[in-house]
Amino acid sequence: MSYASAILIYSFGLIISKLIGLLMQPFVTSQLGIENYARLDILIVTSSIASIVVTFGLIDGICRFAHDEKYRQDDCLSTAMGLVFWGGGLFTSIALLNGHVIQQLLPGSPPLWALYLTFINLYLNALAAIPLTKLRMQHRPIKFAIAQAVFAITQAIGIIVLIPRFQVTGIFIAAVASQLLQLIILYRDLPNLKLIYSSIFIRYGCSIMLSGVLGFICLGAERWAIAYYLGLEFLTPYAIAMQWAIAASLLLEPFSLWWFPKRFNLLKNEKLLADITILGCQICVLICAIVTMLGPLFLRFWLSASFSQSANLIGLIAIMVMFKGISTLLNIGCYYQASGQRIVQINLVATGLSIINIFIILPVFGLLGIIWGSIVIQAIKVFAFYYWSQKELPLPYPLYRLFIALMLLAGIFASSTLILIQALLLILLIGLIITPFFFTRTSYRSNAA
Repeated sequence: MSYASAILIYSFGLIISKLIGLLMQPFVTSQLGIENYARLDILIVTSSIASIVVTFGLIDGICRFAHDEKYRQDDCLSTAMGLVFWGGGLFTSIALLNGHVIQQLLPGSPPLWALYLTFINLYLNALAAIPLTKLRMQHRPIKFAIAQAVFAITQAIGIIVLIPRFQVTGIFIAAVASQLLQLIILYRDLPNLKLIYSSIFIRYGCSIMLSGVLGFICLGAERWAIAYYLGLEFLTPYAIAMQWAIAASLLLEPFSLWWFPKRFNLLKNEKLLADITILGCQICVLICAIVTMLGPLFLRFWLSASFSQSANLIGLIAIMVMFKGISTLLNIGCYYQASGQRIVQINLVATGLSIINIFIILPVFGLLGIIWGSIVIQAIKVFAFYYWSQKELPLPYPLYRLFIALMLLAGIFASSTLILIQALLLILLIGLIITPFFFTRTSYRSNAA
């Protein structure tokens, strides 16, 4: 199977799993209402931070060590499976035994049984992640896509059947049942339980887990704080707008899948490396512009009037997600550095600023305050990654292209009630992105193929 075909099949499996959830949103919001939807989001956020602990960077560890001649691939997979089975099982058991305590600590006091099922689903999901990684390593995209699609479709059917009676708890009953079905499909690909390379995996996983926790504090933990300081009714529109802004950012994934494995192969052609990096940044700006223009209209059409506040937030949240995407593109020099210390240092500073944003800015300035604070933090990360990357690996970035794109985005944002002007600025932005290819297309084809 060709590389392009495999990417398409993997993308199908991932898109199906994401798209079905988004298509279910009108039904779920109408059944749950604002406060229960916020409780659902609190449980999802809780699951996100818990998954960082349970998986412990093991998926990254498999990808790191399984291709090393010093280690056997099967033993790497078995070690990861053993650590997830025993370590994740211990974590889940402790969480279940302390469910009442955790419930009281979480804002909004989500249903206890929904909390129990959240941790059970998390454990099953972590177990399934190992054979799914095995399928990717063995280039078996069809079974990967089938497993993902079956999980998403059965979960959607379960939600439709169960949510009218069991509300939030019904969603997690459906999730656990779907996860069990996925594990049955993956049964033949489940590795044995071993701990051969456990010390190596644990040492490697510590830094991955730390980075994940820092990333969660920067983007994720604020949802707990919004519910705690402002109330559940403020969390729901924020969560919905965030979901759609992140979903739109997936439009960058085809570029990322193509570009990230190639970028260090172009170190001898610095101009091309810089040009394509700025192209990726411009695509981030373009996605943000489209979300800013169409997002509010879509959400007002897609959701009931009681959830319309999401439409007022999606443009600002799209800017935050845009800066996050740009920072991941302008960090080439930081990853070129052998130790990677700058990445940790920048993330630590961003985490400190995020804590200030959560505990000082949010209580005083409210929802818009924390959103603008998050935009500033992500913008600071862009400047920090750019500055230190240039110190490690100076590249001739055509920054004027990115600057013009950002100015056009500012114009689109400012003319929110003038559709024709927005459309004209969007056309200019698209022209700015594609024009360089008419002059340098031969170079792009020969060097970036």
